[in-house]
Amino acid sequence: MTFMSDKQKGLVESIGELWEHCEHRFCVRHLYANFKKKFKNDIIRNKVWQAARSSKVEDFVEVMEQIRRIDERAWRWLTEKPATQWSRSRFRTYPKCDMLLNNLCEGFNGDRTIIAARSMPIYTMLEMIRVKIINRRASKRLECETWFSEIGPRIAEIMEVNARGSGDFDVCWGGDSSYEIFKHRQPIATIDLTSMACSCRQWDLTGIPCMHAISAIYSISEDPVKYVDGGYAKTTQRRIWKDVIHGIKNERYWTKTNQPPLLPPKQVKQVGHPKKLRIKPASEIPADARKFTRGHRKYTCTQCKKQGHSFRTCEKRANLAAKIRKKPEKRRRNQPNKADFKVTTPTKFTKNKIKPAFLLEFSVNIQTTIGNNVKMNTQDYKSYRKKKCN
Repeated sequence: MTFMSDKQKGLVESIGELWEHCEHRFCVRHLYANFKKKFKNDIIRNKVWQAARSSKVEDFVEVMEQIRRIDERAWRWLTEKPATQWSRSRFRTYPKCDMLLNNLCEGFNGDRTIIAARSMPIYTMLEMIRVKIINRRASKRLECETWFSEIGPRIAEIMEVNARGSGDFDVCWGGDSSYEIFKHRQPIATIDLTSMACSCRQWDLTGIPCMHAISAIYSISEDPVKYVDGGYAKTTQRRIWKDVIHGIKNERYWTKTNQPPLLPPKQVKQVGHPKKLRIKPASEIPADARKFTRGHRKYTCTQCKKQGHSFRTCEKRANLAAKIRKKPEKRRRNQPNKADFKVTTPTKFTKNKIKPAFLLEFSVNIQTTIGNNVKMNTQDYKSYRKKKCN
């Protein structure tokens, strides 16, 4: 039996006491989330995933040595975590599972039915989950009957991908069921078909023949499906899902007991709207995301040409603001521009009581009304003004 958790408090001690001989793994995504809070180097972050995916001990040691050369503090932080809990190179081969993430649990909690059930009372929530499990087991039983081969369609796809890459190797038979795999005249793996093991440990961890194993199987003209672990067989899946969860009667028909009724706990109303969805970290990309956030982009200022900030947050913006020209205001059609005229205030003439308010000097000839409905153009008014002043 294998347990996988996100290293919550109390789980490590309780699992170790109750199931001391079972394997306990940690979700690498949660481990990575704690790691990147302390270490911001992107190269080291990629090395962490590379070390977790390494199936051979030699590859794991090599990646850890590269991390130590880059940052010894990060290497010391990782060595404090046992490699048997987060690296494939130290996983046991008996469970036939190489999962690094607890997506099975997260997928069940993220189901729409479970999200709707979590906000319900305890009895209603358990009933909705029970109906969900009944429907799932029934659909799995019917799905097994639709398989066209002895293995499931998902395993068949993995086998097909491995079969495509098996043609790049040369096979050398060593005797009995032992084979050696070469690529470009260099030995890369050893195969034992009897024990169904490969030196790359991918066949050992998953129970599905790897590319090296399929190349050796093809050399003796046998079907690779025969070498798939029995846990993926159609007969095994039938036995897993054959049990039926029977329905129960309504609570009105339950057997009466002399025990006091089980009352719900006192509900304390919290501030704000109740939350139904979990709080996702910033590094997690939602499933329906169409655009990436700007967090991964490197800004370059268009003014000083330096990275790390934009023009809006540039330090020289205050000095450059005065030099930036403002765009001219848009004017309507057939409307004169303000630059085509200026407004002046002429002197007051007390003799004939001529007091025009403003004189508009346009580039075009306009007429001005002066005094007792006497009309004259701009040039006549200027000559009239000179005569009066003299």
